[in-house]
Amino acid sequence: MKKILVLAIIAMVSATSVAQISWNVKGGINLSSFGGEDLNGSKLNLNYQVGVGMDYALSKRISIQPSLLFITKGAKYHSGLEKMTLNPQYIELPIMAAYKYRLSDKMKLAISAGPYIAYGIGGKFNDEISTGGSTTLVEKNIFGDRNNFTNRPLTDNRLDYGLGAGAAIETNHFIVGLNASSGLKKILKDQLTFKNARNVCYSLSVGYKF
Repeated sequence: MKKILVLAIIAMVSATSVAQISWNVKGGINLSSFGGEDLNGSKLNLNYQVGVGMDYALSKRISIQPSLLFITKGAKYHSGLEKMTLNPQYIELPIMAAYKYRLSDKMKLAISAGPYIAYGIGGKFNDEISTGGSTTLVEKNIFGDRNNFTNRPLTDNRLDYGLGAGAAIETNHFIVGLNASSGLKKILKDQLTFKNARNVCYSLSVGYKF
């Protein structure tokens, strides 16, 4: 029993010594759109993200990288004389598994993939309709309580989740990364125009590692 306890303590100490935790702050720009059937008119929308992240090194090459982001996604949609823009805002938690390859003494390439989960906290829907030489602009909140008919939002379906992948260059304290993610959940399930819409996002980010 004592031998087992000693071996367990040695294993825990070894795991603790191998695992190293670092923190980072990051921000960047997104090109987002909607994926799904019957969304051929969906166009890329330029938005942004900011957040904090952690790198938990399991070995010299493998690490777990969770992040907490404020991120804006959405799309633009043109159909005839109608122009719609959707900018849903989320608090997002991606958890990526990364494999790091050393390019030089001061530079690493990290390839990562993993799931994300997000919760919608805000955002606007703008609908611009041009008829007979005049333009009508309708603006409403994307998320909210649809029972509130005074200011009825687009949806109360705040939860989103999906998969992501990325590549990043790490040099000294700086990180430059490219990422792509695709939602697995319909985000506007009751809307006729966007009934099959899922979030698709491509991002370029810059971070500083502590």
